[in-house]
Amino acid sequence: MARKGTIHSPGMRVAPILGVFLLCILQGIAQEEQIESNSDVQILMDSLVEQASKHPDVTERLVFSEELIERALAQKNLDYAFKGYIRQGNTHLQLNAYSDALNAYFKGAEVAIDMGDNRLLGRIQIPIADTYSLMGNNENAVSYYNDAIRLLREVNDSINLAKALLNAGDEYFNQENYEQALTYFDESGKLFEALDFRLGTAYNLGNMGMIYAERRQNTLAKERIQEAVAILEEYEDYSPICTYLDYMADIYKDQGDMELALEYGQNSLDLAHKFDLKDEISSAHKKMFELYKFLGNDKEALAHYEDHVAMRDSILNLTSVQEAEAQRTNFEIAQREAELDLANEKQSNQRNMLWAAVIVAGLLSLLAYGLYRRGRFIQRTKKIIEHEQQRSEALLLNILPEQTAARDRHRSRPRQRSGRVGSRHRQHAPDPAGWARPVDLQARGRDLQRDGAARPDAAGRPARPA
Repeated sequence: MARKGTIHSPGMRVAPILGVFLLCILQGIAQEEQIESNSDVQILMDSLVEQASKHPDVTERLVFSEELIERALAQKNLDYAFKGYIRQGNTHLQLNAYSDALNAYFKGAEVAIDMGDNRLLGRIQIPIADTYSLMGNNENAVSYYNDAIRLLREVNDSINLAKALLNAGDEYFNQENYEQALTYFDESGKLFEALDFRLGTAYNLGNMGMIYAERRQNTLAKERIQEAVAILEEYEDYSPICTYLDYMADIYKDQGDMELALEYGQNSLDLAHKFDLKDEISSAHKKMFELYKFLGNDKEALAHYEDHVAMRDSILNLTSVQEAEAQRTNFEIAQREAELDLANEKQSNQRNMLWAAVIVAGLLSLLAYGLYRRGRFIQRTKKIIEHEQQRSEALLLNILPEQTAARDRHRSRPRQRSGRVGSRHRQHAPDPAGWARPVDLQARGRDLQRDGAARPDAAGRPARPA
């Protein structure tokens, strides 16, 4: 029966259900739009990464890398910010703008530290070391290569570890430390083979071939370099091919085959011109100068030497400018390294504080556990004492008369003190029962003997005197 004053309508029941249904639909649409929006952002960021890496126009790569960095920082996406900085640095390095390259790389290193990612930190220290190597700062180059190798070993990043070992070996080769270079090339070669990374294997073979050529082990040198060139041609990676062809020219020169030596030297020069590889053009002209000078053809030697110097100066943009740039770069690098060291120290301090907190928490836990065990021990001991006291009282009741047992229990209990200082001449209350007075044991013994003499034994006869 309906309540008075209440209207029951089927429409009122349907309305809330319909509202909930519509709300669910709207929420689903909003979530789908959010997913689509996130997907669109990721597609855009991936596209920027691709253009910053592979756009044919080098200056456009800088534009795309800058936009990638700005968008990543606005979204607080450190992963894409790192990708932007490392690509920006790579493009500056290709343009021989060493200061700008290092500036980008160090910013990327700061991002890696903020992320707490030692893999990324180790990875970006490789191009930092490469830049120092190109600037001729061998000490800094070796230092950063070793830091990269240490970090990448810790995180088991085999591919980047192999790259760091390869480039470090190349740096030792430039310093004519061939033993150390071979050690690094041997380890990197094993890693590249295990990873089936053919391009890395090609670099490794070619570099080992250069060492064998320097040692006049020409047979081994030719085998390694020819294997390397065959792989690099598959990948159309012509810059290292030009370098290896120059070494092949040296090998045939040492063997006295000047015709093949000139052929390899000219092939290197033609390949460098074809792909506008300025560094390789300069090196190839220098190699041709050496070959023609060896043959005594001064005219051809001078022509190649002049071309070598012209190309070298166009790359370096005059020595004075390079020195000024180097001074500015060293100053900026020193500042950036100081910031990087500070960030590393901050991270180390935070790690130490975390360990200290863990240790303190552990000690407090041990202390709390000890106190808990002690409290349980005291409780168990108290229960045991109470149980034994109850057993003792029960035994007294079984052995002695009830009044005597009660008196003994009363005596066994400790008396409470009032907490006041007592009088020196304290008065004792009178003892009406007389049990608290001292007992004369000898008199008590005589009374017992007398009572025993007067009491008859079990047969009814009087007891004999003792």
